[in-house]
Amino acid sequence: MISFLLLIVADWEEIRLKAVYGQEFETYISRTAFILPGLKLPPKLRDVKNKLILYVVLFAVYWVLITLVLIAFTQVQLEWTL
Repeated sequence: MISFLLLIVADWEEIRLKAVYGQEFETYISRTAFILPGLKLPPKLRDVKNKLILYVVLFAVYWVLITLVLIAFTQVQLEWTL
């Protein structure tokens, strides 16, 4: 739930910054990742009409990554727990 709110707040901030900085911010977001480092979104996903798709995809990717990290930490016995 918190991750979904993070996406909403990040998107709201992006809309606000577009209004303030205009084309300069558009140039910035075209070369910068959204939420996850290295994840550059295609311009079609940044369109307002596709925001629901963007939220679903990022939410799914986020939860897959969190699940993999949690599985990794439950499979490895930490030294201090011996």
